[in-house]
Amino acid sequence: MGKRLAYIDFLKGASISLVVFYHCSLFLQVNGFQDNAVGHVMNALSLVRMPVFFFVSGYLSTNLVNRPWPEVLGGRVLTFLWLFGLWTVLRYLYFGYLVENKLNPDDAFGLSAFVMSYINPDTQLWFIWALAIYTIVAKLTINLSKWLVVGGAFVVSALTYYSVIETYSNQQTYLLWYSLFFFTALRFKREIIGLIERRSVLALASSFALMLAFVVLAKLFDVRISLLRMPLSIAATVATIFAAASLCRAGPVNDIVARIGAMSLPIYLAHTFFIAALANAAAMVAQPSAVTTVSLLFIIALASIALSILLYRAARSLGIRGLYDLPRPQATPALPLPADRPDRCPSTLRDEAGHGRGEWWGRGPPK
Repeated sequence: MGKRLAYIDFLKGASISLVVFYHCSLFLQVNGFQDNAVGHVMNALSLVRMPVFFFVSGYLSTNLVNRPWPEVLGGRVLTFLWLFGLWTVLRYLYFGYLVENKLNPDDAFGLSAFVMSYINPDTQLWFIWALAIYTIVAKLTINLSKWLVVGGAFVVSALTYYSVIETYSNQQTYLLWYSLFFFTALRFKREIIGLIERRSVLALASSFALMLAFVVLAKLFDVRISLLRMPLSIAATVATIFAAASLCRAGPVNDIVARIGAMSLPIYLAHTFFIAALANAAAMVAQPSAVTTVSLLFIIALASIALSILLYRAARSLGIRGLYDLPRPQATPALPLPADRPDRCPSTLRDEAGHGRGEWWGRGPPK
């Protein structure tokens, strides 16, 4: 695994793991397993959980948005919209008939709810919905100055953070909040790579110092931390990125996190299915306590990650198509070439003189 891909997959693995732990804490809480320390930790990690996820997504989107429109729309956008719709239906079927959804017991499903979910998603699947929208906006603005695009994303993000721009739902708010991280990584990828390669330790120390300064200032001047949430989130995200670049260079644990990152989409799509079932089962056999809550948090989160990966691999091994990607018609196998037309045969079969390696020849054999 290359160095660049190593720390990007490490970031993906860390952020998807934080998402799984967060959702696990929510399902445990509605099942009676509550702990103040867990709540404080999850609240603190919210500064980096989704910002890092969107940063990595923007970082990996640079090549895609430079392709022609048909490839952009028929590739990522259509794939994400398909996966969003498919897993929305699977989610409603699962929680409607198999496992009780104690987190959202009033969920209702119908044609109107399904259509509205594309406008105002109300499940954890909003992330891929947001990525489809970001991709379209990124393509539309590809010829604009990167300073203008990122500056505009910063203004929109800031106005939303401080409630100047109001939306109809949390998911729509998140769409505007996290645009800054996606478009910064998308448009400043080269500069980011340079910083990571040259000054990771310095940037990491500076980011932590900046975070500490924000907290100290808030305490000294009695400023609510919520007012500093945006700069804290930016500083924490930068620190996380450079920490990943430093940590991913050695150690088996880091390799495991990177491998989880390579499976982030299958984990993201399926993890709540397993979390809900395991949390409901735990409520029937375990007594709530601080130790039990923390233990179940790790057990259920790690089990859900593993089961999501196993589900993906089982679907692949069974040849189930369309569950994790856009179903496409299989290519028709090429017909065998006539034996009497050696001039049209692939040259991967070298002749004795070694002519024509790696090409398709449209003329007769060399004389």
